[in-house]
Amino acid sequence: MINRRKGFSLPEISVVILTIMVLSSVAVLYATDTIDSSRYAKSKGDLAMLASAVSRYRYDMKAYPATLAALKNVSPYGDGSQWVTTGMFPATDPWGNSCGAGSGYCYAYSATGFAVWTMGKNGANNSGTTVPGAFSSDDIGLFGR
Repeated sequence: MINRRKGFSLPEISVVILTIMVLSSVAVLYATDTIDSSRYAKSKGDLAMLASAVSRYRYDMKAYPATLAALKNVSPYGDGSQWVTTGMFPATDPWGNSCGAGSGYCYAYSATGFAVWTMGKNGANNSGTTVPGAFSSDDIGLFGR
């Protein structure tokens, strides 16, 4: 009599399920790293744009803006333009954090320069200060003059 198997055995199914679980875990970890990398890159681009706008504001007005929101004011060129448009002024950083004043990015200035930064992935301002030049290791920021 010929023994004909119908279906798979429990060990065979277990190996297939375990393999799928391992591959899924690797895919999720890779996707998480990719998402964090893209958020970091977006924040760097936003910060560069804001730092440039702050520098242009200082050049035009001979003083630093009091807040980042001042960058949405009409410039002195008489053409109705702004230093940043609403689309260029994100309400939150890439991690969904807000630093206040309608911006996802933090801003501070002094007589010697300015800083724009995001609080990073953890969403906490760990610098302990608003003075330019003091960031914690997870904050992402730029300095300017």
